[in-house]
Amino acid sequence: MFAMKLANSVSDDIGSSESEDCDTCDETTIKQIFNLKCETVISKTINKNNYVLYLDGSLNSTPNVAVGLSNNTVDVYNFSNNQLAKLETFEASENVVGVKSCKENENIFYIGSKDCQIEVVDLRDGKCKSQFKDTTIRDACNYKPLNCFDISSNGLLLCGGTNLYDGDAYILFWDVRKANLLGAYWESHTDDITQVTFHPEDPNKLISGSTDGLINLLDISNATEDDALLDSFNTESSVERLSWFIEENKDAMACITHTSDLQVWKLDDVQPYAHFRKEEIRKDLKRRLEGYCYIASMQVNNNNALLALVGSNYGNGECLRSFG
Repeated sequence: MFAMKLANSVSDDIGSSESEDCDTCDETTIKQIFNLKCETVISKTINKNNYVLYLDGSLNSTPNVAVGLSNNTVDVYNFSNNQLAKLETFEASENVVGVKSCKENENIFYIGSKDCQIEVVDLRDGKCKSQFKDTTIRDACNYKPLNCFDISSNGLLLCGGTNLYDGDAYILFWDVRKANLLGAYWESHTDDITQVTFHPEDPNKLISGSTDGLINLLDISNATEDDALLDSFNTESSVERLSWFIEENKDAMACITHTSDLQVWKLDDVQPYAHFRKEEIRKDLKRRLEGYCYIASMQVNNNNALLALVGSNYGNGECLRSFG
């Protein structure tokens, strides 16, 4: 495991007099509860004025890891022999909104930026190979602000979600082979789209999340947006992050909200079958103060089970633990 500084904010309600966060039990108990089996192999310090906002990497024996930073750049590192070596730095045209690795080629990465551009860059020559843009707007100074993007499991489609633009939030689709815009949906969400996530095996299945509180399940093989919308799930919150996983041999979804709750949904349910609120997460994390607790990310392990990475950003933010 390698460590990098993650961007997280401290809640405004944390006062100065009683603001010290700490574990609620001793270190021996912590090790027993979390059964610590991992250790830091190498840590890398990024420029202290920047935050790591996005991480993604290839899964080969010597993976390349792309790191999206708060200064609108993306650094790519190679991890081998327990060492991290920087290979390249790419500059985004605007704020970075995501980085994705190409499953078919470890040298290719996708970089999304706020000005509705997704660039395909190649480590072998450090250049941009192609660009995906919203060609419906010809004014370069006027664009639908891109907020997130993803790549289909077969690598043929790019999908991006935008903030509200002229009263609508858009899900845009591009053909990777031709770099042209195929079309868009704009009636499924009523506020900024924060996540679009393709199914890991079915390139036609997509879930989207928004600050309007909805998670929409879409089958993009259908001809129209109305037909594509299979179901809608109301989180009664604001969606920050989504993930697919398998529960009882069926597709399921997990959602992190902007209030650091974790909801887990089955596709045929009208309510989440599990809902972990921030106070419950604090107790499970064995920390004293709720306001510093956050969910860093969700991952699916080799058994398709869901793991949540949870931490406290008190002090240097050294508390980071996983829940399964």
